Order: sequence, then C-alpha cells, then structure tokens
Amino acid sequence: MAELLKHHRPLLPRRDGTTTPPHVSPLLVLIAPDTYEDTVELLDSFYNDGGNFIDVSQFEPQEWVGTWLRNRENRDKMVISVSMRMDSFALTSSFRLEIEKTLTRLGVDCIDLLFIQEWDHSLSIEETMHSLNSLIKDNKVRFIGADMLPMWVVAQANQFARDRQLHGFDMYWRGFYAHRHFTSEELQDMCKIWHMGLAVYLSDPDEGRGKESTATGQRLREVAKSHRVSVDFVDLAYALSQFPHAILSYPCTNLASISDATTGLGLLLTGRQGSD
Repeated sequence: MAELLKHHRPLLPRRDGTTTPPHVSPLLVLIAPDTYEDTVELLDSFYNDGGNFIDVSQFEPQEWVGTWLRNRENRDKMVISVSMRMDSFALTSSFRLEIEKTLTRLGVDCIDLLFIQEWDHSLSIEETMHSLNSLIKDNKVRFIGADMLPMWVVAQANQFARDRQLHGFDMYWRGFYAHRHFTSEELQDMCKIWHMGLAVYLSDPDEGRGKESTATGQRLREVAKSHRVSVDFVDLAYALSQFPHAILSYPCTNLASISDATTGLGLLLTGRQGSD
C-alpha cells in the first residue's frame, strides 16, 4: 500500500503564465502527533514511503516539523500547507504577523499553500484578494486555497482576481460525506473552470443525521465489512470514485494512522457497491 504514496500528481492544473505547481503525493497528512519522537517517526515513515504533502494547521509545536526539515535537509522535497481564518484583521499587520510567526516556527521562507477558512462577509472581495495577492508578491506564500468557503464566493473572488491580473484561489478543500449527495458536478465544474486543485476530507457518516443517514451509514458498514476495513476507508474510496484527481486529507497521529490512510487509498469498490 505504501507504494501508492509514490504516485505523485500536480497539486493543481497548470495555468498559463503562473508558477509551475509542485507534484504531491495523493495523500495530504494532517500532522497531529503527541510527542516529538512520534512526530519524527511519523514524518520519516511518510517521507520514506514517498509522501511529501503535510498540513500543520492544527499542530501547535510546529517547531518540531521545522527541526525535522532541517535535520533531513529535505525542505525542497516537501509541500507544506497551513489554514488560517480570514477575518476583519486580515488586512492589517496582524494577519501578516501570523504568517511570519508560522514561517519562523517552521524555519522556512515561504508557505507552499495557504488555505483561507471562514470567510468574513464584512470584508469586500476586492480588499481580500488584494491582501492575499500581496502575500504572493512578497514570496511569503506560493498558492492560495479555499477551505470550505462558499463556492459562489470563490467563483466571484477568482473572477475579480482574473479581471485585475491578481492571484486567485488555486485549490478548494471541502468536507466529504458519502451519504450526503451534494452536487458533485457543481464542484467539479468550478474546479475545472478556474483550474483549481481539490482536496477532500472525511467525516462520520452518521454525524448529525436522521434515519436516512443511519441507513446509509449501515450500508457503508456492510461494504466495509466485506472488505475487512473500517467505514472510513469506504468513505475514502467513494470520494476517490467521485473525484479521481482529488487529494485526500487524513489526520495522522502515529504510524498506525498512516497505515490506515494508505489502506484507504488502495481500497477499490465494485461498481455495484459504489453506486449503492
């Protein structure tokens, strides 16, 4: 299963006249170990198996990742993402200061991918996109992602950026639930029109749902049992069937969770099971 991590693909579609996107493993690991030793063990295993895409947003001791990067001398081989809230102070020095603090903790000059989450509707699209574009121009950030932002906001923001030759959103990150049949075509169309990459993460198939979701959750459990894997793996495989070019994000705290994630990548559903 570990061989799957070596099959790198472009982070996002190439746009004319823009920075060439890096190639990444099909798994984005959300780093969350409890100790420095676990962090090193997890990162070594992931990297040695071919993984190179990590997110450190929820990992407070980011210095541990920075130490690992320095000791392994592999910064140029890793792609690092961070998520931050876009709120009313985003246009002030405070937002840039948070970026600088993250860079210092990681011991790097630039964040590869900055995800913006929780769009503040009190901010205009014009102000926001100019602010984000300045981070690109100053080489603090290479690419900009949208973390669960409304798709209409992302589309309007990218249209504004295109009309003014600014840097728009490069990637979209959203939660995925096998039992929630949102309009996948709409998401695929948005990513295609704006040449955006896509990352998805998984959630509990029965979370906050009634009888219908419980029934679907039961079906997922039946499929999981037939493959002798957990329900998460079935969700993961279903996401891959809906979005074959998506990057899968998965929280990892130890070697076992890395193994779980790669197992999920290798799970293949039959046509019948995938459509049920």
